[in-house]
Amino acid sequence: MSETGKSDKDRPLNNHQVSFLSWEEVEERVTHVLDERARRVQLSPTLHAQIIQNLPRKRGARASRRGLLLAYALAGVLVIILGLVFGIAHMLQSSPGRSAPGLVFQQERTLPTPTQLEQEGAFLSLDPTGQYLVYGIANQEGVMYTTSLAAPLADNRLAMENARDISWAPDGSALVTTIYPSLKDGPQLALVPIGQYMHVLGKQALASAWLPTSRSAITYITQANGQAVLWQITPQGQQAHLLFTFPLPFLVQRLVWSPDARYLAILSAADPSASAANIQGASRAIFLFDTRDSSLRELVAPGAFTLDSLAWSPNGHILSYEQRATHGSNLLVSFDATANKVIATIPLQKQLQGLSWSPDSRDLIYSDGGVFRVYSLDHASIVFPRLAGRATYPLWLDSRHLLYLALTQNGGQLVELAAVTGG
Repeated sequence: MSETGKSDKDRPLNNHQVSFLSWEEVEERVTHVLDERARRVQLSPTLHAQIIQNLPRKRGARASRRGLLLAYALAGVLVIILGLVFGIAHMLQSSPGRSAPGLVFQQERTLPTPTQLEQEGAFLSLDPTGQYLVYGIANQEGVMYTTSLAAPLADNRLAMENARDISWAPDGSALVTTIYPSLKDGPQLALVPIGQYMHVLGKQALASAWLPTSRSAITYITQANGQAVLWQITPQGQQAHLLFTFPLPFLVQRLVWSPDARYLAILSAADPSASAANIQGASRAIFLFDTRDSSLRELVAPGAFTLDSLAWSPNGHILSYEQRATHGSNLLVSFDATANKVIATIPLQKQLQGLSWSPDSRDLIYSDGGVFRVYSLDHASIVFPRLAGRATYPLWLDSRHLLYLALTQNGGQLVELAAVTGG
């Protein structure tokens, strides 16, 4: 017993007392410390018991200095392990399963809106540079206008008629389309410079698309006797040359390149009654052509539905499309071409009215009958303000800005949203 009336067992353990403690006293104190640390960690009762049981048992003999050092080393290792477990448990508890916070948007401004878009606008597409829009007219199939975001009213132009598809040049300077001027001439390839009316390039084509990796290369497709031929031509209509040929049983309707130009999605009209002059509304199929190995596969076989609204994610991995059923639910489907699997099948409550992938290819915003919804690969939430009327045709301007067409009883209005937090 010491002068203070306390036994050595009751006094704090310090460097001057190590040689005076028995082995069982050291074990008792180490076990107490480890037990207290273990109780702070959310361990199962079984794992907790195993840790305590594996500690050394009491021995009657006095421990040597070497034995004590080994005991302290073992205790230190166990404390470190428990600390790591505690840290991991804390991180798991503090993380709700999201790898990134979401965005919170607020309305930033409204843009002057051309009369045609206010009254009858039914389709919007933004050029790759974010400067120009092309839009369609609801009751005038094949009629499209172009305008700029810098001066939507002054730059508004009738751009094309009888158009069946559109595709932007990578620099936003022009569009290419396939037009059907008459049954006699058949479908023709046409160029649409921004601010000008279209002019034909003198080539017959079922469908066309600008090669996204070159401002001087337009691709188009012809088809005969079950064989499809993919061609390349300059914007001036010169130097036409063959790229690929492949068997294709259905009439081609639309071409959509992935941004890296590896994959070509081919929308085909599978209805036997379809013709080059009349392929709208026909049952459809989607084929995927891989330029790396020149392989063609049927991605979606014909069925009791219509396929539309094909869009690639900016990284070129995911193809999203709408599947409108003859009977039953409409679907928004996303297919990962690199992983060769469907990653999302989303039921639509109403009609799809536009979709757009974020620049980082993580978030897909789409309008379900005028209500914005989000499919996020990292489960991050995106919050929108209270939107007047129906919110349609969302377009990412950049990683923190969105443009959309708000439809109210008074007509349409271009609205820009800006992210104020998150991201």
